[in-house]
Amino acid sequence: IYEYEPKFNAAEPLLATAQDIKKPAYGDDDPFVCATALRLAEAYKRQEKYAEAEPLYKQGLDILEQAQYPDLKQVASVCEDLAEVYTKNGKPDEAQQIMDHGGAALEKYDDIHNIEAE
Repeated sequence: IYEYEPKFNAAEPLLATAQDIKKPAYGDDDPFVCATALRLAEAYKRQEKYAEAEPLYKQGLDILEQAQYPDLKQVASVCEDLAEVYTKNGKPDEAQQIMDHGGAALEKYDDIHNIEAE
């Protein structure tokens, strides 16, 4: 509930605790770990804690892309969030690279769904 209200500072320790519990229980590459990492990254981003958000977005993106059937729209969305964080952290080249990566994921998504529609 905290992440849906402007109380990200209250959500942050809860999400961090959840992450600490889920990683040993499910493993570093589990979708539950990914979801919590991305929620925690978002909480950090909204508090302008970009340095803390960056590795969590990267972790989430890695987990999403390693999935057998990655959700390409979610990959693109995380790329957009990570690009914003890179920009805020003074890394414009990395921001452009990750935006290009997200664009490629969306193109692949469109290609897959155009083939399925035929």
